[in-house]
Amino acid sequence: MSLDLLKIFDEFVQDYGSLRLAHHHTRSSFTLRELNYFFELGQRKNYESFTEDMTGSLRLMDLSWWDNYSNGYWHNLVLHLERENLWNKDEETLLKLFQKDRNHVPSNVIGMIPVPDQKRIDELLKIAQSTCNVDNALLIFRVNPYTNTGHRMKAYLFKRNQIAEYKVAYVYENPTTKYLFMNFNSPD
Repeated sequence: MSLDLLKIFDEFVQDYGSLRLAHHHTRSSFTLRELNYFFELGQRKNYESFTEDMTGSLRLMDLSWWDNYSNGYWHNLVLHLERENLWNKDEETLLKLFQKDRNHVPSNVIGMIPVPDQKRIDELLKIAQSTCNVDNALLIFRVNPYTNTGHRMKAYLFKRNQIAEYKVAYVYENPTTKYLFMNFNSPD
């Protein structure tokens, strides 16, 4: 089952303010709240959501959505999501998303990866184009995360190993509450 991953990204951008995150929160807080957002979204879409899931994989998946439970097993890995905090684990995150040695190949994958700049995005996109083995993948690059300036998210939709579309969302701080929110309007 192919999900509309760009629509999911749009919803994430729209709902980001509800996470009540601010620049003073730790990276772990960002990870916990963002994973929880996708966990609950999967439940609302009538999938069974799991965190730190090893079902059908040799490595832990940060988050997964499953469908079709029968005979004591889940049979349809609808989504595999990886959410990384560290720049030096960006390539490892791609390897996890696109690993070939699995019992269950996901129909959809989402990777949330922090990067310092566009140059690194371009390098990772080349790697993704040569390794993406799923029909529907969304890579969300967090440019300048955890800073007060220039924080944005660039989402690239892959259909197999080709970039089909991309979007940019900008992160802003509410001056009154100090909580972060996102939208698609450039600050320029």
